[in-house]
Amino acid sequence: MNPLKTAITAVALSFALIACADDDSPLFCSPKIDPLCDFQKNFGSYDLGDTLAFKHSNGYEFKMVVTHDAVHYRVGFLDYPNESSIPCTSGESSPQATRMRDMILESDYPMLSILFTMDGDNSGAQNIKVEFGQNKFILDDTDFDDSSALVESMEINGTKYKNVAVINAMDDASQAKIYYTHKKGILKIDFGDGTYITRKELEGK
Repeated sequence: MNPLKTAITAVALSFALIACADDDSPLFCSPKIDPLCDFQKNFGSYDLGDTLAFKHSNGYEFKMVVTHDAVHYRVGFLDYPNESSIPCTSGESSPQATRMRDMILESDYPMLSILFTMDGDNSGAQNIKVEFGQNKFILDDTDFDDSSALVESMEINGTKYKNVAVINAMDDASQAKIYYTHKKGILKIDFGDGTYITRKELEGK
């Protein structure tokens, strides 16, 4: 190839690359991640596929399974499945992203689905949002610092638990309550209508 043509081609390619770098085309870079806190990562020691035994106040026993447990990343109002999929534009080498965790605990009968949402945004409270039916709760590590929301010791289905946090539903019209600990997660849900479910420890757990 003619050396002059080779040089011209190289210069043209350089200008093309510069032009591409100056537009708003998505690039991939290393984002700054707000991580989940230990309270969110370790809540209940739940893992995907775990089976938990519960007992209804009517007397029957049933199982709840962790059917979903996944981490994704949020930039603004957009969600991405992993860090490598987070795009950035020229001049933005490190976009700010938040690690999120969604988890679902559910049973076939009674039909009950509990959604846990965890937001690693360190500019605010790093808590756990819990939803089932029309009820919504906020669980926070500081719940264990509030003596008025803490039961020092209680026995549930033959198992004794210490330092159990008792949290009311966010809606004042609801009488629902959640009883939980760091290690075991949900121990009891009082639905506020005279019925409740309680954790029943499986042998070896």
